[in-house]
Amino acid sequence: MVDIYKAKKEEPKAVGQKKKDERSAKLKEVRKEVYRLVGKNNNFFSSFVAQPQRLSFENQMIKEKVILLLRRHWVTNLRWVGLVFLMSIAPLFLRALPPFDWLPFQFRLVLILMWYLFVLAFTLEEFFSWFFSVNIITDERIVDIDFISLIYKRVSDAEIVNIEDVTYKMGGVMGTMLDYGTIYVQTAAEIREFEFESVPHPALVAKVLQRLRLEEKQEELEGRLN
Repeated sequence: MVDIYKAKKEEPKAVGQKKKDERSAKLKEVRKEVYRLVGKNNNFFSSFVAQPQRLSFENQMIKEKVILLLRRHWVTNLRWVGLVFLMSIAPLFLRALPPFDWLPFQFRLVLILMWYLFVLAFTLEEFFSWFFSVNIITDERIVDIDFISLIYKRVSDAEIVNIEDVTYKMGGVMGTMLDYGTIYVQTAAEIREFEFESVPHPALVAKVLQRLRLEEKQEELEGRLN
């Protein structure tokens, strides 16, 4: 004989487990959509690195997964690259000037070597500023790393759950044609606004952040209901 009272007591547990499985399935779908949106790109010299496999950063939490690593679009480097080119060929024109031509050969050689050392230092500083100034989006937070110099950097972060608003701005012909712009992230953290300057695919990045916010809300809801 079936104990109908016992069966009725077990039924709510089955319903609760079913709802929990449904919420977990929704979380997995949101995460799959995020991965589908960003795709995969493990080129660390790219401005848009998606789902990097061997990337870690300072203060990274256990099991925290990097979804996107963003830098300024490569076209923003053309200004200083052009300047380096002009600085590199400048000594060729100085040789034709009488005051420089009157100097002893050894003195001219030292001046030219010092000039090219300065050009090299300037080039490395600009490259490092581009390469190490990154915006990182993980499944838990956003991280903004500003590389100021070899001995100074500024790191700010905010949890995804603290994001209140995400907007982006694209301006100019180059920004529209090459699909890059600036993203503004308003948060409830200590740093009120994060700025992802001149990053590729700003609309896609904003969409990814919105999906991650949805995922965090689902996790909070599941935590309250458990």
